[in-house]
Amino acid sequence: MKIETHDIWRINNIDVFCSKETVGGGHIFGLECLDIIDKKYGKTFNNAFEWCAGAGFLGYGLLATGLAKNISFNEIYKPAVDLLEQTKKENNLMDICQICQIYHTHEIDNIHMMFDLVVGNPPHFKNKEDALEELRWKQMGWEIKGHFTEILVDYNWKAHKNFFSNIKSKLAGDGVILLQENKRGSTYKDFEEIINKSKLKITDVFDSPHHGHEMEIYYMEVTHD
Repeated sequence: MKIETHDIWRINNIDVFCSKETVGGGHIFGLECLDIIDKKYGKTFNNAFEWCAGAGFLGYGLLATGLAKNISFNEIYKPAVDLLEQTKKENNLMDICQICQIYHTHEIDNIHMMFDLVVGNPPHFKNKEDALEELRWKQMGWEIKGHFTEILVDYNWKAHKNFFSNIKSKLAGDGVILLQENKRGSTYKDFEEIINKSKLKITDVFDSPHHGHEMEIYYMEVTHD
């Protein structure tokens, strides 16, 4: 199968293959997360996991910057999975790390690994109407259709609920989750009850240093309770 790529984003020594359908902001505010992880935690993680990976900017960026020794990905969109595999193959990543695992699944309950760092830039809105309204796409005459709906919308936070209900058993004792969310679609209060029910806790919430004003991106840190 021919995989259509529109861009190759080079992060240090790794070329990340992507397409217009798989970017999801990862090449803009996503890469900022790498600098935050470096400054906030100041260490190299052993096993990292990128939830809702898309093209894998965060996960492959963790490898490229030496912030993680191993990386695993979860992604539901098959063309994005193909691009994740292409990046893995073209960069000979199995020569760089022991684990570079890509899971093509809607849910993470069948992933049997332990992670000390979990990152993600998941869908930011719980319904299509909110996404259209907050992004002012209605006024611009644009449509949200096809896979772009999955990039933007997590209906009634179904994916978030599945994630938090299953990630606890895969998070190392001193592990940390750091997610990028959007104030136009949520606040940490929207996820607090879900997280608490999963016997996890929110330990930090802060605005994106560079995209908090323009895009209203915020970060939510979660650890074991």
